[in-house]
Amino acid sequence: MVTSLTGLDISNASLLDESTAAAEAMVMAFASSGNKKPTFLVDESVSPQTHAVLRTRAKGFGINLLIVDIQSSLEQGDFPSDLCGVLVQYPDVNGRIADYGALADKVHARGALVACATDLLALTMIKPPGEWGADIAFGNSARFGVPLGYGGPHAAFFSVKDKLKRKMPGRLVGRSKDASGKLAYRLALQTREQHIRREKATSNICTSQALLANMAAMYAVYHGSEGLQRIARRVHNSTRALKERLEAMGYTIVNTTFFDTLTVDTSNVGTAEQVHKVAEQHGINFRQIDQTRVGELESDLATVTGFHACSLQPNSGASGEYAGLSVIRAYHESRGEGHRDVCLIPLSAHGTNPASAVMAGMKVVPVKALGDGSLDLEDLNVKAEMYKDRLAAFMITYPSTFGVFENGVQEACRIIHEHGGQVYLDGANLNAQIGLTNPAICGGDVCHLNLHKTFSIPHGGGGPGVGPICVAEHLAPFLPGHPLVKTGGSHAIDAISAAPWGSASILLISWAYIKMLGGSGLAAASKLALLNANYIAERLKGHYTLRYKNVNNRVAHELLIDLGEFDKAADLKVTDFAKRLQDYGFHPPTCSWPIPTAMLIEPTESETLEELDRFCDAMIQIRKEAAEVMSGHQPKTNNVLKNAPHPISTL
Repeated sequence: MVTSLTGLDISNASLLDESTAAAEAMVMAFASSGNKKPTFLVDESVSPQTHAVLRTRAKGFGINLLIVDIQSSLEQGDFPSDLCGVLVQYPDVNGRIADYGALADKVHARGALVACATDLLALTMIKPPGEWGADIAFGNSARFGVPLGYGGPHAAFFSVKDKLKRKMPGRLVGRSKDASGKLAYRLALQTREQHIRREKATSNICTSQALLANMAAMYAVYHGSEGLQRIARRVHNSTRALKERLEAMGYTIVNTTFFDTLTVDTSNVGTAEQVHKVAEQHGINFRQIDQTRVGELESDLATVTGFHACSLQPNSGASGEYAGLSVIRAYHESRGEGHRDVCLIPLSAHGTNPASAVMAGMKVVPVKALGDGSLDLEDLNVKAEMYKDRLAAFMITYPSTFGVFENGVQEACRIIHEHGGQVYLDGANLNAQIGLTNPAICGGDVCHLNLHKTFSIPHGGGGPGVGPICVAEHLAPFLPGHPLVKTGGSHAIDAISAAPWGSASILLISWAYIKMLGGSGLAAASKLALLNANYIAERLKGHYTLRYKNVNNRVAHELLIDLGEFDKAADLKVTDFAKRLQDYGFHPPTCSWPIPTAMLIEPTESETLEELDRFCDAMIQIRKEAAEVMSGHQPKTNNVLKNAPHPISTL
């Protein structure tokens, strides 16, 4: 659908929102120049929230962002020699529809890329961006059946020319063949590339908006191409009728071309303020958010984490990491220490951490882990001392992604603070902490929370997610602001996401979850998450190798089983076990990360004992099937694991 409407070759399986998609396009253009051409031009008629997000992202990558009148620049031929790309909006924020063909030719002659923010419904009537020369097209799919929700969640679409496909952020679903040669679809490129490339990644995109993307896609399937065009014509005809009535009343319509948006000059009949006042009296207004409800959730999350203040703007966990690190950088700059740019990250930290640090303009220095999976405090101390004059931050995940609590977490935080750095405590695993400890007690200065994991918002097959950040008092003034609605602190950094409160409409889920469970209920959920993981570890003992555990032979809320022995003995990979689990009715756990030969199992607090037993029974039975291959009773290249999953047609 997206490739058809945008006229480009390939699209991904959704991004977070339009403004952050614009930031991804800008970084793509910079990367396509080999990071050698740092200037990126943005038309002044692009949405103001997109301008704000671009300013935040450009800073971390050292991109020279210039907001200009792109038409004047074209007429004057005034394009810098170090230009990597140009961004326009089509239709633009004022409703105007311009022909950017000549612009695309000029930009391409400079060896740069053209990115275009656009509207799917408008594209059913106007020329696709790919036909006039755009290299990248993106936008918001909310027009296709997704509620406004005061800014989100909405899936962003993103499409590119074929030559750019390997630089495209996010997930790419491609056509393939199954074991019997039939058509099949799978993730073809970029399966969370930041986990593989770490600090070399150009994007930290992790959670997408899969649920919303499916809603938008099904809206299009339901209406079909003729139905979508009929809807678009009705919208456009209504706008034309409005234009005629307004002109008859003495108003001047500024934009001569339009799809559904008019810019109205009221000077002939009164002031804009008078018009707004009368419109409000007639119930015509932007919907106001319930400030009390949002404030309650921010307060609750600050209490849970032990911190002073909270921002709900980041709309994914990875976005929260980026926001927190950007706040840390702003704090250092406010103290005249903007040169602090080194971020220490343990190998046991969450996989998006290195990519987020690079996006925030930091240099990543890895910290070793010991043989038992715990943080190497001696190496941390050496690195902190080595970079004491440049140390900006330390990112630690607690419990670690190896599935253990770090005994030395408080000591690690003390070391960082003594050397002038701030501690980012990744809250991806906060569901093992609530009511038992918190990031502030551990010694952190900032953390993010995954509301789509710890506070009941459904994963939706990969989104929507929310990744708010909570901060200590000294960082609160730098929480992100927004150009349309006042948010953040007194010295707020620019926006992180398109909407002031991120995925606002689903925040109510987490608010209700906290109120219904209360403090004791939240603590009980954490205990249950720990119990469930340790129950699975006990049941799988003797069948699989548990990679890491603490001195009490316990794991945290997740466990890492190493399947390397099966690869060596029978050429059975982690993916073979994962696909076989699908035959037993289970979505596979995280595979090949944080260790290539391992499977990371996290049951959370949500599963019943019966479901845990069903999973363990399946894993034990698969172990027996693997033994058949290892013993030679089944061939290595033709067995139930290698041929999994088995569709109904095979059975």
